[in-house]
Amino acid sequence: MLMSTEQVGAYVFLLCHSWNIGGLPNDDRVLAHLARIPLELWNEWNELEANNVKAQFYRDDETGLLHNKKLERVRSELGKFKKKLSEAGKRGAKKRWDDNSQANGHPNGSPSPTPTPTVSSTPNPTSENNNNPHTPIPPKGVRCAFMSFFL
Repeated sequence: MLMSTEQVGAYVFLLCHSWNIGGLPNDDRVLAHLARIPLELWNEWNELEANNVKAQFYRDDETGLLHNKKLERVRSELGKFKKKLSEAGKRGAKKRWDDNSQANGHPNGSPSPTPTPTVSSTPNPTSENNNNPHTPIPPKGVRCAFMSFFL
């Protein structure tokens, strides 16, 4: 049986929580809360014996937590990938620095004897320094409208 749109939303929320906390408690009240649906609706799904959301998770006998098979497979593959990248980075650093363990400079660069000029954060289209005709100049109000979309 396919999930309803409401059930898909609940399922996605549960997947997100499972990813963050490493599993879900096998408690209907907590699951309904994490899925952001009323407990009454969750219980209706259970009474119909068609709770397709909860059926997507299996119970781990050792921890008692609910897990999703595909999510745990992805977590495992990601862990292996991150370990592989970490080992490659360590090998690269060893190859670069083992022969010459002396640093080749100050970690933050060499201090400047004179203060550096500050750069304006907003472009000035009338500035003499802006000789590049290909420099895009955003229309007035675009940044504000863009930021208000996210606020």
